[in-house]
Amino acid sequence: MTTLETTVHQSMQTYLLSEAEKEERNQACEYVAQFIGHPDEGSEFGKKLRFLKYAFRIPRVGKQLVTLAMPMFEKRGYDALMLRCTRGVIGLTAFQVHNEHDLHVFSVKVNPAYQNNGLAFRMQTELIEKARTRGMRRIRLSAGGHEVLRRIYEKIDEEKQKVKKVDGYWLEL
Repeated sequence: MTTLETTVHQSMQTYLLSEAEKEERNQACEYVAQFIGHPDEGSEFGKKLRFLKYAFRIPRVGKQLVTLAMPMFEKRGYDALMLRCTRGVIGLTAFQVHNEHDLHVFSVKVNPAYQNNGLAFRMQTELIEKARTRGMRRIRLSAGGHEVLRRIYEKIDEEKQKVKKVDGYWLEL
């Protein structure tokens, strides 16, 4: 790791959105609104949102929409691992729990100013540990061709992370 990468990694913290304190939750909802308002070009998510994405681009409106929707999404097993530094939230890994023991990661985002420092990979390794402590059996890193998740899957060291790679981008814990 370079000196910059080490400094960046040391100043970062992660937390689950579902477990966030009020201020963390507010910052996370703002970040999620920006994420929803600017979906990846050509993504399935973007296609489903269509014109609704523009509502999330209005700062107070977008944050309020996310804040109101979060309880509904959490009941359906959706959550996010948030990445924070001293400047606020700079990344997230969005996922959904299926069948109580399977976790499906469907998106990973890092603020462009912080990209290429290994932060997306770090979030995935921390999510693996959190999933393991919560009794999850498997994690699927996929998002319909999401290139970052594909590269992370390939980079994961089975011995180091104590996982087994299985077809279809699954990791057995």
